[in-house]
Amino acid sequence: MSNDLQHQREDMKTVKDMLTHLEKLNGKQSCTVHFEISRRLFKAKMHDGQSVYDHSLTKIKDIKELQKLNMTIHKDLLVDLILQSIPDSYGQFIVNYHKNKIESTLSELLNMLVTAEGTLKSSKGTVLAIYKLRLLKESLLRRRRKNL
Repeated sequence: MSNDLQHQREDMKTVKDMLTHLEKLNGKQSCTVHFEISRRLFKAKMHDGQSVYDHSLTKIKDIKELQKLNMTIHKDLLVDLILQSIPDSYGQFIVNYHKNKIESTLSELLNMLVTAEGTLKSSKGTVLAIYKLRLLKESLLRRRRKNL
């Protein structure tokens, strides 16, 4: 052992003292890891063009990592963390989820969100078609008024 290390450890007379010191050092590291994962979990928002599957799976992986570090988070808060991180376009899904008091595991929630994503994508095409039809009708009405 180097002289510096020897001087730092002089007050540690037993192996138990050394182990206690090492646990404190490692505890600081796990607190940092815990903090970083928590921050990532609480701040992550779904990006435009990102699939809800990839986003939710990343959040679930972070939750599992926190659980490995012996952090307990209430199940309802975990669901809320995922629901709050998805875009406003999922607003109706969120309302229905809470209104119907659906109880689900995180995996079941993931499957429900993927289904909702498919519904949203197909309904966007319908909404766009209706919007274009409305614009066409308005332009035809303007032409008729001009011709009168």
